[in-house]
Amino acid sequence: MKQISTKSFKTFILVGKNDEKEVRYYKVGYKGAHAYPRTVPLEKIYKLIDKSTLMHPKMIRNRMKYIDTEYINGNVLKKEDNPEIIKSLVCSFLYNLALIDCSSLKKYRIWSNNSEYLEYQVNNMLRIITPNKETFEKVGLKESFFDKFKGVKLDDTRYQRLVHCNIEPSNVMYTNTDYYLIDWELANYGDLAYDVAMHIALTGYEEYEVDGIVKKIAASLGENPETLLRDVKIYLEFEDVRRAFTAINNVLGNIKRRTDKFDEIIDRNMPYYNKLVPGVKKEDLLKVLILNGSGSENGQENNQEQQPEQKQE
Repeated sequence: MKQISTKSFKTFILVGKNDEKEVRYYKVGYKGAHAYPRTVPLEKIYKLIDKSTLMHPKMIRNRMKYIDTEYINGNVLKKEDNPEIIKSLVCSFLYNLALIDCSSLKKYRIWSNNSEYLEYQVNNMLRIITPNKETFEKVGLKESFFDKFKGVKLDDTRYQRLVHCNIEPSNVMYTNTDYYLIDWELANYGDLAYDVAMHIALTGYEEYEVDGIVKKIAASLGENPETLLRDVKIYLEFEDVRRAFTAINNVLGNIKRRTDKFDEIIDRNMPYYNKLVPGVKKEDLLKVLILNGSGSENGQENNQEQQPEQKQE
């Protein structure tokens, strides 16, 4: 097979004889310094979901450095598409995920309940930002922003399960007959509330829509709507803080490289930063970062921009 196109530095679309296509995902360390927790090897995720009825690209082969999956010849949903279809699909995906016996993944987790799942993510972010702590503080991002999430108790009676952690319209592909959930690199064994919160954050629901979508999901899964909604909102607040720090880490990681897409990367990350630190202009932010930050040495690991994008177009 030969490479015909790439969506990121870790994901390739391959073509072989008879124009048959596959998608190759190069494995990345799953216990490293990543902004989003990944403790389960990707091939273990695929082995589980391949046995399920959930529609997704099946794994074709598993090698030491990469896995190859089916190429789905379809289109991806967009945020502007029918919101009711998107909500119904999310409920369907989460329901089918809940049916999967994922007890074999317990050995990979570093937490025993939902409260510890959040605590792990807080501590993980503190570890990531430490090398550039002084630079973060100079642009208004203080380590103390994470204090409000320390020791928070979530609903620990809610069973942990297989979570996708990246359910958004652009990770749903459709053909004439089916809808497929793609992009499994962030999948883990964790908290449903986190999966729901990530969907809400990635899809960009308005605040007034959050209660409705959470109650719809709770009803479809038989979960407690009050505690699920409470915990989703805690994760959403945490995601706002994490995104702001990750946004600056993205810029720091690209300051030295200064590729043609540098301005695009800054523009894409400014809204996440300004949500937590409003009023700072791009030009002023760059002056501080260039003067005080040499760029993260682990930029490609820590930086959200470098997360593999498993899109098939």
